Amino acid sequence: MASTGRAAGAVALAGVWIGVSEFLRNQFLLSDAWVRHFESLGRDFPSAPVNGVVWVVWGFVFAAAVYAVSRRFPLAHTTLIGWRAPS
Repeated sequence: MASTGRAAGAVALAGVWIGVSEFLRNQFLLSDAWVRHFESLGRDFPSAPVNGVVWVVWGFVFAAAVYAVSRRFPLAHTTLIGWRAPS
């Protein structure tokens, strides 16, 4: 049972890390680029709180998927699969 708690903690920590880094990247570093991109598509940049919630959920799902892959494959393969999966 301790390994299940440890796994859940690892996934939770990774999910928080992904969420924070995505937020900082998209809201501070790339905000202008995203706004211009959406304007070129004739749309408004989706900045409603529900969009943030969707990205947070995505971060936790991605963290859980990477954890599951890491149980089956070595680190190098897990890294390549995780790096390529969101594309």
